[in-house]
Amino acid sequence: GPVYGISPSPFHRNLFLTCSTDGSLRLYNMLRVPRPIVLMEPTDAYLYDVQWSSTRPLVFAVADSAGKIHLYDLGIDSIEPVVSFT
Repeated sequence: GPVYGISPSPFHRNLFLTCSTDGSLRLYNMLRVPRPIVLMEPTDAYLYDVQWSSTRPLVFAVADSAGKIHLYDLGIDSIEPVVSFT
């Protein structure tokens, strides 16, 4: 689906995240495009925005069309969010 959000990592200059209307969240390395490093699907809902943490290098959040925020910590789990809330 169309990409609605993109977020470059503030800690790793070659990494960026994308989120799209097909419910997928992808982590890319600019040196390995077009294949994502990791593909995550936290929900069937549209994903509208994604943002890296400005203080923790492995943490980011994504917002979906159902009004939920999914919080990821790649140091704990690279596929599933550590917490999701409304």
